[in-house]
Amino acid sequence: MGEVIDLDPQQQKLFLRNGELAYDSLIVATGVESHYFGNDNWAEVAPGLKTVEDALEMRRRIFLAFEAAERKPIQKNVVLG
Repeated sequence: MGEVIDLDPQQQKLFLRNGELAYDSLIVATGVESHYFGNDNWAEVAPGLKTVEDALEMRRRIFLAFEAAERKPIQKNVVLG
């Protein structure tokens, strides 16, 4: 891991703060942000999955949903359809 300070595509080299790194293929990802298609209020109920913290929050919500489902009484004589 390192901080990239420059790039030379002709020589296929990355220049890092602490040295150089040659590459055969390079994919550069500049970062992402969650998009809610103009419904930004969805962010509270639909967390993104961009960070470890997001993943932990999603896991917490899933576990809470399972625990709530376990406490619900089973309904008998329910007619479907």
